[in-house]
Amino acid sequence: MHYELVAGTSSIVVEADSTVGTIVWTVPEPLGWFDVKRVGDGLDIDAGISGRLEIGLDRFSSGNAVYDAELRKRVDARQYPMAVVELVKVFDRGDLHYGANATLEFHGVSRPVAGAIDVELADDGAIRVTGQERIDIRDFEIPTPSMLMLKIYPDVRVHLFLEGRPSA
Repeated sequence: MHYELVAGTSSIVVEADSTVGTIVWTVPEPLGWFDVKRVGDGLDIDAGISGRLEIGLDRFSSGNAVYDAELRKRVDARQYPMAVVELVKVFDRGDLHYGANATLEFHGVSRPVAGAIDVELADDGAIRVTGQERIDIRDFEIPTPSMLMLKIYPDVRVHLFLEGRPSA
């Protein structure tokens, strides 16, 4: 079945440690979809699962205009306005815990990424997916951001909060 991400309930959160503490950026309403077959209380991963997530880099917001401008500059959001995640494989870890392999295209560089995701199958037909993974921004040829007394460390944590609903 084809599921579209729900605006208003899906988001991406990026946490980066810095010399002034943790900075948190949120991307509301990422675009995307996934195709999956529900079976009983789980997912039929043998039937194949595919998906795509598009993250508009101009939508990152920390609530601090200076941090946001520096991030957009470092990721070159004008030249590379979108980060794209293509789901490659999902494997079962039991009790609606899954492993996921994907390809992340970010800043013009494509790299494999892997992580753990948790799935909630809602009674109303929605599927909610949460997960997190660490990414080193240097793997995507992004220089470590620094300005004045602020330095952002390259190892960032990315959190997914996705809700998909069956499309008509």
